[in-house]
Amino acid sequence: MTLIERINSLATSIANTIKVRSVPAGGAAGNVLTKTGSGDYAMSWQNPAVTQTDIEKARIRSWFL
Repeated sequence: MTLIERINSLATSIANTIKVRSVPAGGAAGNVLTKTGSGDYAMSWQNPAVTQTDIEKARIRSWFL
């Protein structure tokens, strides 16, 4: 294997590792990054379990208690 081929192979390996460990593509405004399993880097974009509206409603209710 030539030096150029070895460098290209290394660059490809590094790029593939970075893709696996980086934040997944996609998601929308307001989504949260959520673990999808116990494995390393198992994650995806999801809607939050509690919305800002839920928080505001709870805050308003607490004022009247």
